[in-house]
Amino acid sequence: MDGNEIDDVFLNMEYDEKLEDHIRGLEKFFHDIHSNGYEIFSVGEYTVDDKSNMNGIVDVVIKNSKDELIIFDYKTGKPRNIDKYKLELCVYKILLESTYQDLNVVSAGIYFTGSAAYRIANFGSHSGDYFKLQSKEDIGDGDFDYVDAVVDNLYETIDRNYFKKEKGFLCRYCFYKDMCDGDFG
Repeated sequence: MDGNEIDDVFLNMEYDEKLEDHIRGLEKFFHDIHSNGYEIFSVGEYTVDDKSNMNGIVDVVIKNSKDELIIFDYKTGKPRNIDKYKLELCVYKILLESTYQDLNVVSAGIYFTGSAAYRIANFGSHSGDYFKLQSKEDIGDGDFDYVDAVVDNLYETIDRNYFKKEKGFLCRYCFYKDMCDGDFG
């Protein structure tokens, strides 16, 4: 879209009160980060691990005073248990530790912007860290074994040609984009 079309889209948008909740929720999130001594390490970083052929976009990574990283992914839905997101968070840990081999990812969380709610899990021991103390769960070796099983299943599905290619918004970020582009003309 060119500039005029973009202006028209925003001028014709209906005001949504829920948007204000998300904005207030994000304000609280960044206030929590700064008031508890954290710094923002990266935002919206696209990371790739060539070894595993995985990639992803991590919404926010913060760093504590010990130079440890904490992953956060934003969600706009209603707060849920972190179990639903463990696979995604494990992949993000693998990606970040592949990219930043001298840093350790110690926790990961989901932040529900509309309700300003945290769901956080630790990858290791609990310390006096603000976000670690918010955690009620851990992500353990079994969760990473599940990542391995899912990846192995995906490769098997692709090898057997059971994988149906469907072009979508996230294709632009896919590690295998070049393999599919020709099929979509």
